[in-house]
Amino acid sequence: MHLEKAAAIGANSQTAQSILKTEYQSDLDILGAKKLALKVLKKIMDVTTLSADSVEVLELSANSGALVIKRLSCDEISQMSDSLAV
Repeated sequence: MHLEKAAAIGANSQTAQSILKTEYQSDLDILGAKKLALKVLKKIMDVTTLSADSVEVLELSANSGALVIKRLSCDEISQMSDSLAV
C-alpha cells in the first residue's frame, strides 16, 4: 500500500502534484506547510499575488483531542503570498 502525504485534485492537479512531489518534506512545520500550499495555489492560479478575495485558507489542528479551525486573515495570506518565489 502506498500512502500519499501531500496530494492535489481537480483542475491543474498535475502541476500541483509536481510541486508537492519536489518540495514537500515530512518534517515541514505549520508555517512551511501553509507557504507550500500558497505556493501551489499561486502557481496553478497563475497570479502574481494571492488575496483573501481569491483564496481562503484554514489551518486545522488538534488541541487536547478537539479539532481547532483557524481561518487565516487577509493580511496573513497577503504577507505569505508576497514572500513566495514561484
